Amino acid sequence: MNTYGYNFTGTGCYGDITRGAVLDLQRANHLPETSPLTQATWLAAWTGTSPTGAPRWPGRVYVVGDCDSALSAWQLQMARHGYPFHGTGCYGDTTRDAVLDLQRAHHLPASGRLGPLTWLAAWTGPLSTPPSASPAPPGTAPTPPSPSTTTAAPPPPSTPTPTGTTPSANTPPATTATTAPAPSVVPPVPPAGPPVVPPVGTVASSPEAAVRYGWGVPLPSSDTFTYTGAPDPAKWDQAGECWPGNAGNGQRCASHTTVGGGFLRESGDAAGRTGWLANTTNQKYGRWEARARMTATDPTATGNPYHPVLLLWPQSERWPQDGEDDYAETHIGADGIDAFIHHPTPSGVVQDHYSTPVELTSWHNYAIEWQPGHIRGYLDGVQWFDDTDPAAQPPGPMHGTIQLDDSTGGTQQPAHLDVQWFRVYAP
Repeated sequence: MNTYGYNFTGTGCYGDITRGAVLDLQRANHLPETSPLTQATWLAAWTGTSPTGAPRWPGRVYVVGDCDSALSAWQLQMARHGYPFHGTGCYGDTTRDAVLDLQRAHHLPASGRLGPLTWLAAWTGPLSTPPSASPAPPGTAPTPPSPSTTTAAPPPPSTPTPTGTTPSANTPPATTATTAPAPSVVPPVPPAGPPVVPPVGTVASSPEAAVRYGWGVPLPSSDTFTYTGAPDPAKWDQAGECWPGNAGNGQRCASHTTVGGGFLRESGDAAGRTGWLANTTNQKYGRWEARARMTATDPTATGNPYHPVLLLWPQSERWPQDGEDDYAETHIGADGIDAFIHHPTPSGVVQDHYSTPVELTSWHNYAIEWQPGHIRGYLDGVQWFDDTDPAAQPPGPMHGTIQLDDSTGGTQQPAHLDVQWFRVYAP
């Protein structure tokens, strides 16, 4: 339903928001309006008419530099609001301006990222003609095409079965690197032969990937942050007071990473002083999971947004030769997260990019599983990307880091990255 502009995170629980979406879908497709999620309603989520009249969101969060034929539908719809688009499908400065205008008009976070809510807003809400834009010639605005090929619907549920990275501190700014074409990613949908949602409290319904998939007992360097003061030095390597920040932007200061109240907090101030932490366990292959939230300290404050990231970094400290796996990367105020799987390469940046919507200010569980045949990401226990490219496999041991990066320099909007627990699992 997120492809229709809804903002579900896949909890698997049927509440009032799910019920509203079910009724919307039934009305749009002339189905009996019933609270139960019937077989016909299930199929309509993949094959029916959008409840909003908007074409499906293509399942990818667009940023400057992206090109995708599916993006042309949104651009052509914005041309009806007076923007000078011709449906190129490429996200440049004009598209970013339109995205920001639309987000402000709909009281969405002005992130410049074109996610599901911003996509939907082009069809469902008011937006005055931009004063700087030249209206499209009368009669020439074409009907927006349907974005990309529709995903086939799986059969309705039967029996229960379990269902299935942001540049780091050491990554050069993206504007100086050449990025490999990013795969177009659709948020997870139930696989063939999908399950009935298991009862809450069962292993199969757990929001923790480790529980759902049986990853075993966490290793000793895992941390539940039930103490007060500096992070445990047996589990964590700290920054000094202070180190140079990400690509020379801001500073990483030990005093900006503290534990108290049942969680770890990395705090970033307006001057770019922020936190950083590296786990002491290095291993080739394994699994890592963290429960985190990411919030502006004062949403009314001005400044560039901080850049939180959970990632795996090579023990060798050789980048880009030994790779990097960013499994939860974003910026404060965004409406989703990205994963960047950096290929080991002699120079430059070659990476696979994935995106999924999520509400950052709430607690969520972010996990990565690295095995010889794949690198997979999980959000609240549900797999959302699966990278099986052999060229993406790191050649040596990696460790997890927790970073709140100043990625731009200049004045920052104060923010914090909180982590309730961080767990490391053996290969």
